Amino acid sequence: MTTTVHVEVPKDVGWTAEVTTVERETGGRVRAVWYSTVNPGESRSFYAHECASVFVAEGKVGADRDGHSSLVGIFAFALGEPVGLVGTDERGTVIARAEYSESSRNYLVRYRAADGRLTEGWWSEAAIAAASAPDANPDPAADAGTEAPAPQA
Repeated sequence: MTTTVHVEVPKDVGWTAEVTTVERETGGRVRAVWYSTVNPGESRSFYAHECASVFVAEGKVGADRDGHSSLVGIFAFALGEPVGLVGTDERGTVIARAEYSESSRNYLVRYRAADGRLTEGWWSEAAIAAASAPDANPDPAADAGTEAPAPQA
């Protein structure tokens, strides 16, 4: 499936349209990102193919782009995505994400530590990798030794 997004900026306005196209792999990991500016008086079409998104936002005429999208945060890992901690056998699930102006993106991962404890920790994007679903149940109640109540007759 392909979706076409047509962007037209009127001739006599003081703004541009900043267009960010994000192509993702299956599972949500970012494969490629393209940035385009549609200036006043211009009209262009953008195409979102399978696993791609097109984001459009108003920009300022003549503003310099720094190669980073200030319009949309591009995260490599989705919320709820299974990940592994690089260099270990520990695996878990992304439960939060943070983006900073002067640091790399970070992810809060709930995972089972090597010693068996259920824990959460913030990790940089480089410290985690996509993984299959975690073996361990990330539900703290399940790990506290509590059992579901027996059905009553």
